[in-house]
Amino acid sequence: MHRHVVAPVRTARDLLREEREQVAAERAAFRRFESGVEDLSLPGSTSTGPSGVPSMRTTTLSTSVGGSSDPLAAVRCVYRETVMAVDHFGSVYDESLAEHLASELGQDIATGVVCGGPSTFTESFRETLLGAARTARTSREGLIDALDVESAALDDADRTLRDIVEAADDLRGTTRSGPLPARREDDGPECPCTRLAALQERCETTVTDRQRRLGDPVVDSHSLDGHALCRYLYHDADWTYPVLTAATTLADDLTALARTLDCEE
Repeated sequence: MHRHVVAPVRTARDLLREEREQVAAERAAFRRFESGVEDLSLPGSTSTGPSGVPSMRTTTLSTSVGGSSDPLAAVRCVYRETVMAVDHFGSVYDESLAEHLASELGQDIATGVVCGGPSTFTESFRETLLGAARTARTSREGLIDALDVESAALDDADRTLRDIVEAADDLRGTTRSGPLPARREDDGPECPCTRLAALQERCETTVTDRQRRLGDPVVDSHSLDGHALCRYLYHDADWTYPVLTAATTLADDLTALARTLDCEE
Protein backbone atom coordinates (compact mmCIF):
# COMPACT_ATOMS: atom_id res chain seq x y z
CA MET A 1 0.00 0.00 0.00
CA HIS A 2 1.56 3.27 -1.07
CA ARG A 3 1.87 6.30 1.17
CA HIS A 4 0.56 8.52 -1.63
CA VAL A 5 -2.92 7.95 -0.24
CA VAL A 6 -2.17 10.49 2.51
CA ALA A 7 -0.77 13.03 0.03
CA PRO A 8 -3.87 15.29 0.24
CA VAL A 9 -3.25 15.78 3.96
CA ARG A 10 0.40 16.63 3.38
CA THR A 11 -0.53 19.08 0.64
CA ALA A 12 -3.20 20.62 2.87
CA ARG A 13 -0.63 21.18 5.62
CA ASP A 14 1.59 23.07 3.16
CA LEU A 15 -1.32 25.20 1.93
CA LEU A 16 -2.39 25.98 5.48
CA ARG A 17 1.13 26.94 6.53
CA GLU A 18 1.40 29.40 3.64
CA GLU A 19 -2.03 30.86 4.41
CA ARG A 20 -1.21 31.34 8.07
CA GLU A 21 2.00 33.20 7.20
CA GLN A 22 0.06 35.53 4.90
CA VAL A 23 -2.72 36.18 7.41
CA ALA A 24 -0.18 36.87 10.15
CA ALA A 25 1.59 39.35 7.87
CA GLU A 26 -1.73 41.12 7.20
CA ARG A 27 -2.54 41.24 10.90
CA ALA A 28 0.81 42.90 11.61
CA ALA A 29 0.29 45.30 8.70
CA PHE A 30 -3.08 46.46 10.02
CA ARG A 31 -1.55 46.95 13.45
CA ARG A 32 1.10 49.21 11.91
CA PHE A 33 -1.58 51.04 9.95
CA GLU A 34 -3.55 51.69 13.14
CA SER A 35 -0.43 53.05 14.82
CA GLY A 36 0.25 55.33 11.88
CA VAL A 37 -3.30 56.72 11.88
CA GLU A 38 -3.21 57.27 15.64
CA ASP A 39 -0.09 59.38 15.21
CA LEU A 40 -1.65 61.71 12.65
CA SER A 41 -2.66 65.21 13.72
CA LEU A 42 -6.11 66.53 13.05
CA PRO A 43 -6.23 69.58 10.76
CA GLY A 44 -5.30 72.70 12.70
CA SER A 45 -3.81 70.77 15.62
CA THR A 46 -0.31 69.70 16.55
CA SER A 47 0.32 66.39 18.26
CA THR A 48 2.94 66.53 20.97
CA GLY A 49 5.13 63.95 22.58
CA PRO A 50 5.71 63.44 26.29
CA SER A 51 8.03 66.46 26.52
CA GLY A 52 5.44 68.78 24.98
CA VAL A 53 7.31 69.12 21.68
CA PRO A 54 5.75 68.10 18.34
CA SER A 55 5.82 64.35 17.79
CA MET A 56 8.52 63.42 15.27
CA ARG A 57 6.47 60.49 13.97
CA THR A 58 3.36 62.62 13.51
CA THR A 59 5.31 65.32 11.71
CA THR A 60 6.90 62.73 9.43
CA LEU A 61 3.61 61.03 8.59
CA SER A 62 1.62 64.16 7.91
CA THR A 63 4.24 65.58 5.56
CA SER A 64 5.34 62.34 3.92
CA VAL A 65 3.45 62.88 0.67
CA GLY A 66 5.10 65.64 -1.29
CA GLY A 67 5.32 67.83 1.81
CA SER A 68 1.51 67.94 2.02
CA SER A 69 -0.18 68.60 5.35
CA ASP A 70 -3.32 66.79 4.17
CA PRO A 71 -3.82 63.99 6.73
CA LEU A 72 -5.81 61.89 4.25
CA ALA A 73 -2.86 61.94 1.88
CA ALA A 74 -0.83 60.60 4.78
CA VAL A 75 -3.49 57.95 5.49
CA ARG A 76 -3.28 56.80 1.88
CA CYS A 77 0.49 56.69 2.10
CA VAL A 78 0.47 54.72 5.35
CA TYR A 79 -2.07 52.24 3.96
CA ARG A 80 0.08 51.65 0.88
CA GLU A 81 3.22 51.25 3.00
CA THR A 82 1.64 48.80 5.45
CA VAL A 83 -1.46 46.88 4.39
CA MET A 84 -0.71 46.97 0.66
CA ALA A 85 3.01 46.32 1.18
CA VAL A 86 2.74 42.68 2.28
CA ASP A 87 4.71 40.39 -0.01
CA HIS A 88 1.69 38.50 -1.29
CA PHE A 89 -0.53 41.51 -2.02
CA GLY A 90 -0.11 41.42 -5.79
CA SER A 91 -0.66 37.68 -6.16
CA VAL A 92 -3.60 37.42 -3.75
CA TYR A 93 -5.43 40.76 -4.08
CA ASP A 94 -4.07 42.83 -6.98
CA GLU A 95 -6.47 45.67 -6.13
CA SER A 96 -6.22 49.43 -6.30
CA LEU A 97 -6.07 51.47 -3.13
CA ALA A 98 -9.75 52.40 -3.40
CA GLU A 99 -10.81 48.81 -4.08
CA HIS A 100 -8.87 47.37 -1.19
CA LEU A 101 -9.95 50.08 1.24
CA ALA A 102 -13.57 49.38 0.32
CA SER A 103 -13.26 45.61 0.69
CA GLU A 104 -11.43 45.82 4.01
CA LEU A 105 -12.77 48.94 5.71
CA GLY A 106 -16.04 49.68 3.91
CA GLN A 107 -17.12 51.83 1.00
CA ASP A 108 -17.88 54.96 3.08
CA ILE A 109 -14.42 54.98 4.61
CA ALA A 110 -12.81 54.28 1.24
CA THR A 111 -14.66 57.21 -0.32
CA GLY A 112 -13.63 59.49 2.52
CA VAL A 113 -9.98 58.48 2.38
CA VAL A 114 -9.67 58.61 -1.41
CA CYS A 115 -11.95 61.54 -2.26
CA GLY A 116 -12.11 63.60 0.93
CA GLY A 117 -10.17 66.76 1.71
CA PRO A 118 -8.31 67.81 4.87
CA SER A 119 -11.56 68.76 6.61
CA THR A 120 -12.82 65.18 6.23
CA PHE A 121 -10.25 63.92 8.71
CA THR A 122 -12.17 64.77 11.88
CA GLU A 123 -11.83 63.02 15.22
CA SER A 124 -15.01 61.10 14.43
CA PHE A 125 -13.69 59.99 11.04
CA ARG A 126 -10.39 58.92 12.56
CA GLU A 127 -12.15 56.83 15.21
CA THR A 128 -14.34 55.22 12.56
CA LEU A 129 -11.27 54.48 10.45
CA LEU A 130 -9.42 53.02 13.42
CA GLY A 131 -12.43 50.93 14.41
CA ALA A 132 -12.66 49.44 10.92
CA ALA A 133 -8.93 48.72 10.90
CA ARG A 134 -9.19 47.03 14.30
CA THR A 135 -12.05 44.91 13.01
CA ALA A 136 -9.94 43.84 10.03
CA ARG A 137 -7.06 42.97 12.36
CA THR A 138 -9.14 41.08 14.92
CA SER A 139 -10.85 39.16 12.13
CA ARG A 140 -7.44 37.91 11.10
CA GLU A 141 -6.60 37.05 14.69
CA GLY A 142 -9.72 34.88 14.79
CA LEU A 143 -8.79 33.35 11.45
CA ILE A 144 -5.32 32.50 12.76
CA ASP A 145 -6.95 30.72 15.69
CA ALA A 146 -9.07 28.73 13.24
CA LEU A 147 -6.03 27.90 11.12
CA ASP A 148 -4.16 26.67 14.19
CA VAL A 149 -7.06 24.37 15.08
CA GLU A 150 -7.13 23.03 11.52
CA SER A 151 -3.36 22.57 11.58
CA ALA A 152 -3.57 20.46 14.73
CA ALA A 153 -6.40 18.40 13.19
CA LEU A 154 -4.36 17.80 10.03
CA ASP A 155 -1.34 16.75 12.10
CA ASP A 156 -3.46 14.25 14.02
CA ALA A 157 -5.03 12.89 10.85
CA ASP A 158 -1.66 12.61 9.14
CA ARG A 159 -0.24 10.58 12.01
CA THR A 160 -3.29 8.32 12.21
CA LEU A 161 -3.51 7.66 8.48
CA ARG A 162 0.22 7.04 8.14
CA ASP A 163 0.07 4.56 11.04
CA ILE A 164 -2.77 2.73 9.28
CA VAL A 165 -0.84 2.68 5.99
CA GLU A 166 2.28 1.28 7.68
CA ALA A 167 0.29 -1.38 9.55
CA ALA A 168 -1.53 -2.34 6.36
CA ASP A 169 1.79 -2.66 4.56
CA ASP A 170 2.95 -5.04 7.28
CA LEU A 171 -0.19 -7.10 6.76
CA ARG A 172 0.32 -7.12 3.03
CA GLY A 173 3.81 -8.46 3.63
CA THR A 174 2.37 -11.53 5.33
CA THR A 175 0.85 -12.61 2.02
CA ARG A 176 4.31 -12.65 0.44
CA SER A 177 5.86 -14.88 3.10
CA GLY A 178 3.64 -17.86 2.35
CA PRO A 179 0.02 -18.98 2.37
CA LEU A 180 -2.14 -17.76 5.23
CA PRO A 181 -3.50 -20.30 7.71
CA ALA A 182 -7.17 -21.13 7.42
CA ARG A 183 -9.40 -18.82 9.43
CA ARG A 184 -10.88 -20.17 12.65
CA GLU A 185 -13.64 -18.98 14.93
CA ASP A 186 -11.16 -18.46 17.80
CA ASP A 187 -8.60 -16.47 15.82
CA GLY A 188 -6.95 -14.07 18.28
CA PRO A 189 -5.91 -10.41 18.01
CA GLU A 190 -2.80 -11.28 15.99
CA CYS A 191 -4.86 -12.84 13.23
CA PRO A 192 -4.29 -10.80 10.04
CA CYS A 193 -8.02 -10.40 9.50
CA THR A 194 -8.57 -9.23 13.07
CA ARG A 195 -5.74 -6.73 12.72
CA LEU A 196 -7.15 -5.53 9.41
CA ALA A 197 -10.61 -5.07 10.92
CA ALA A 198 -9.07 -2.88 13.62
CA LEU A 199 -7.38 -0.76 10.95
CA GLN A 200 -10.67 -0.39 9.07
CA GLU A 201 -12.37 0.71 12.27
CA ARG A 202 -9.68 3.36 12.89
CA CYS A 203 -10.11 4.62 9.35
CA GLU A 204 -13.90 4.81 9.75
CA THR A 205 -13.49 6.64 13.06
CA THR A 206 -11.23 9.20 11.38
CA VAL A 207 -13.91 9.83 8.74
CA THR A 208 -16.71 10.05 11.30
CA ASP A 209 -14.83 12.46 13.57
CA ARG A 210 -13.87 14.68 10.67
CA GLN A 211 -17.41 14.80 9.30
CA ARG A 212 -18.77 15.65 12.74
CA ARG A 213 -16.41 18.59 13.13
CA LEU A 214 -17.05 20.06 9.70
CA GLY A 215 -20.45 21.46 10.63
CA ASP A 216 -19.26 23.12 13.83
CA PRO A 217 -17.59 26.55 14.24
CA VAL A 218 -13.87 25.99 14.16
CA VAL A 219 -13.28 28.45 17.01
CA ASP A 220 -15.54 30.74 19.02
CA SER A 221 -13.62 33.82 17.84
CA HIS A 222 -14.48 33.30 14.15
CA SER A 223 -17.72 32.48 12.34
CA LEU A 224 -16.18 29.97 9.94
CA ASP A 225 -17.40 26.40 10.26
CA GLY A 226 -15.37 23.46 9.03
CA HIS A 227 -17.00 23.40 5.58
CA ALA A 228 -16.37 27.10 4.96
CA LEU A 229 -12.79 26.84 6.20
CA CYS A 230 -12.05 23.94 3.87
CA ARG A 231 -13.57 25.77 0.90
CA TYR A 232 -11.50 28.84 1.79
CA LEU A 233 -8.22 27.00 2.27
CA TYR A 234 -8.34 24.35 -0.42
CA HIS A 235 -10.24 26.02 -3.28
CA ASP A 236 -7.26 25.64 -5.63
CA ALA A 237 -6.70 21.95 -4.85
CA ASP A 238 -8.26 18.95 -6.58
CA TRP A 239 -10.25 18.25 -3.41
CA THR A 240 -12.06 20.28 -0.77
CA TYR A 241 -11.77 17.87 2.14
CA PRO A 242 -8.21 16.48 2.34
CA VAL A 243 -8.73 14.21 5.34
CA LEU A 244 -11.91 12.69 3.94
CA THR A 245 -10.29 12.26 0.53
CA ALA A 246 -7.27 10.48 1.99
CA ALA A 247 -9.31 8.38 4.42
CA THR A 248 -11.77 7.29 1.71
CA THR A 249 -8.94 6.23 -0.58
CA LEU A 250 -7.32 4.37 2.29
CA ALA A 251 -10.61 2.64 3.14
CA ASP A 252 -10.87 1.42 -0.46
CA ASP A 253 -7.31 0.08 -0.25
CA LEU A 254 -8.12 -1.71 3.00
CA THR A 255 -11.17 -3.30 1.39
CA ALA A 256 -8.98 -4.55 -1.45
CA LEU A 257 -6.49 -5.88 1.08
CA ALA A 258 -9.32 -7.73 2.86
CA ARG A 259 -10.07 -9.56 -0.38
CA THR A 260 -6.39 -10.41 -0.78
CA LEU A 261 -6.26 -11.81 2.76
CA ASP A 262 -9.59 -13.59 2.26
CA CYS A 263 -11.05 -11.73 5.21
CA GLU A 264 -14.42 -10.92 3.73
CA GLU A 265 -17.35 -12.87 5.12
